Amino acid sequence: LRGVVMGRLRPYGRIFAIVTSSFIFACLHGDITQSLFTFLLGLVLGFIAMEYSILWSMALHIFNNLVLADAMMWLTQTVPARTGMMLNQGMTLLGLVGGLIVLWLIRGQLADYLRANRSRPGTYKGWISLGLVVLVVLALVNAAQRFSLA
Repeated sequence: LRGVVMGRLRPYGRIFAIVTSSFIFACLHGDITQSLFTFLLGLVLGFIAMEYSILWSMALHIFNNLVLADAMMWLTQTVPARTGMMLNQGMTLLGLVGGLIVLWLIRGQLADYLRANRSRPGTYKGWISLGLVVLVVLALVNAAQRFSLA
């Protein structure tokens, strides 16, 4: 997504390209809770790909999937269910607090980046395009089906 979608959307503005590709990335995960996390992760990975290199973005994505997600899944399955749930909640809280601290520390740089990379007025109307609307509807139907099967 970052290589194709972001590249095609970049002429409309860096922020638009990052946010839109992150949203599509989140929709493709099919789980509401996971989609929120993947949207936020997509913002970070999109920024890294846009400003540094797609290779760094890919490396961090692999690290997240293999080390953080898979290791946590393995760890939580090797302990009692209550302990596993507490570990998951603790790691989620740690990640949330850590992320908020980082955002607070770089808030000035972030504001400058957002100001410097604004899209032209009307760019975000693209979010009501037929293709994106269909993707969102399909993602919601998929998430609802997964939820009803759980």
